[in-house]
Amino acid sequence: MKRILLAPALLLAAPAALATPSRVVSMGELSRYITDDSSILTYPGLLPTYSHFVYADLGGPSGISTTLNDVQATGLNGGAMLRLAGGLHLGVLTSDFTPGEQEAFLQQVGTNASDAGGSDIGGGLASLPKGPMRRYDLLAAFEITSRLAIGMRLAYGSNTKSYQPTANEKDTDTKACDGGCARKSDYGALRRVDFSTGISGQIADGMTFDVAAGLNHYGVTYLKDNDDGSNPAFMGGGGNAFEVSARGRFVLSRYWDIVPQLGWRGAFFSLTQDQSVPPLADAFGGNADPSKKLDGGKKWEHSMSRNVLDAGTALVLRAAPGAEFWLAVGMQMAMDSGSVVFTQTTGATRTQDDATRTLSLPYVKFGVEAVPLDWLRLRVGVEKYDWTRAETSTVTRPQNPDKQPTGTWSTDKTLDTAKDLGVYAGIGFFYKGFALDLLVDNEFFNRGPNVVSGASGNFAKRASLSYQF
Repeated sequence: MKRILLAPALLLAAPAALATPSRVVSMGELSRYITDDSSILTYPGLLPTYSHFVYADLGGPSGISTTLNDVQATGLNGGAMLRLAGGLHLGVLTSDFTPGEQEAFLQQVGTNASDAGGSDIGGGLASLPKGPMRRYDLLAAFEITSRLAIGMRLAYGSNTKSYQPTANEKDTDTKACDGGCARKSDYGALRRVDFSTGISGQIADGMTFDVAAGLNHYGVTYLKDNDDGSNPAFMGGGGNAFEVSARGRFVLSRYWDIVPQLGWRGAFFSLTQDQSVPPLADAFGGNADPSKKLDGGKKWEHSMSRNVLDAGTALVLRAAPGAEFWLAVGMQMAMDSGSVVFTQTTGATRTQDDATRTLSLPYVKFGVEAVPLDWLRLRVGVEKYDWTRAETSTVTRPQNPDKQPTGTWSTDKTLDTAKDLGVYAGIGFFYKGFALDLLVDNEFFNRGPNVVSGASGNFAKRASLSYQF
């Protein structure tokens, strides 16, 4: 028997929540508040709610704020969730996603290497793979009781890039590539491994909860040969991210529910660009002759940490059978700190420390879902953020061969408040367990149907197809 986590009074007149990520975005990107099949990636304890469920999703926009979530890239994504014997549930998913915090760190690495008086070692950053990672998720959950389930999620994502010359090319031949050039033994890779576990359940009639904690491990590797094929320049590192999320849903009355949620994510990265004594030189046939090393033996040591806090509360109004109104008000704060130590050819070092605080207080999200017909769902959503950003930069330069001033100094900068506004519309079609959900392209409302305006373009910019059996 399918496990039901919501009280009967809550389910009364509530639209079906089986529309994959398109539904959440079209309702104002309320993913941290709405319970949907996409919620199992954050709360694996919800897997039993969506057993015997398969879906395919043509990825697209994911709303404005994705700091606590991975950005799903454009591509074909999908998966299946099944109920096995004895209360055991299993899910397998695959998707393309962009790991935002890892990209932010690599951008900082490139900026700091340049600001510290050097350059990107051997084009290492430029030659790392671009674009999204392909991720594979394995989920499992077990129903402890009819009102309580525990789940886990294990995922692996990677993106690699290497150049394979033709049989007529020499090992030292070069060929143009994105952002630089590569040789036969050049290799770049970005990897990530995720693990999370969570518990979801019903405390009492009209009171449900979801709690989860997770760990992500990142890896970055880049190897590049010199012109003579020896002494590979090495860039390697990675980091870890930890995340905790919790939310509840409480029925206040026949018409009103309240959904508080809290999430924290901390990410910590380090990376070394080394041309002095490449750590893997011997393994790759190199030697320790500094005269053959790019950039004369410079070295960059980068580190970064990011802490993100998201807290808020949503009110849910069931104004009429088949209609829900959501209003969420919350705050999101991201605190980044980074450091780079640049060791020059003379042995002198230069240190730069940066700190950034980005705050949106408050953010507002609004979503409506209506069921005018048994086979039709209509959705509208709005989200608005007001951002304030403050920066502090501290530079220590005890010695510099370019005769720049020595000493330590700091600069503070508060940027003007920025505003982000997203407006969305969606439509869903349902028939005997099948659901087709579309996130409408806003440009469609400007140009109208092709048969009327003659303008070309897509009606939807994201589509999801699912079936529950």
